[in-house]
Amino acid sequence: MAVAASILKFFYNINLDEKSLIEQFFTRLTAKKDYTISFLDIKQIIEYYGLNVKGVKITRNQIIKYSYYAPIILHFEKPDKHFTIFTGFYGQYLFLLDPSIGIQFISDKEFDSKFSGYALIIYGKDEIKNSSLINKINQQLKDRIRHLYIISNTGTY
Repeated sequence: MAVAASILKFFYNINLDEKSLIEQFFTRLTAKKDYTISFLDIKQIIEYYGLNVKGVKITRNQIIKYSYYAPIILHFEKPDKHFTIFTGFYGQYLFLLDPSIGIQFISDKEFDSKFSGYALIIYGKDEIKNSSLINKINQQLKDRIRHLYIISNTGTY
């Protein structure tokens, strides 16, 4: 639920929190007697707010390509099965907005070891409302990576 709330809030200015979504969709979860959240649940929640969502099997390169046009929710297998939001990349690092961890960057090797290969691509009716915020976050992450390289004296990035 947190990943759906984050997409709606940070990308489309639909101000909801995870608790509100749980309350709103709790009846459906109890009806199926399964309290785990699936890709289908996330898809239906986001579609409820007027956005289009497509579930896909996708590669890392395709994620990077599509992320210029639409937010992408990724399914991670490891360490625990969960969902995260792809926000950008720089060199060999991918930027993620993970509701359980926060904003992070991981290497492409770490990404490949965790990613299941499945994603939800969200197509809004309009342009992403907070694209400037996402660009600002991505720039801060790029700056952080540059500083880490300087500190580690690798000399390259």
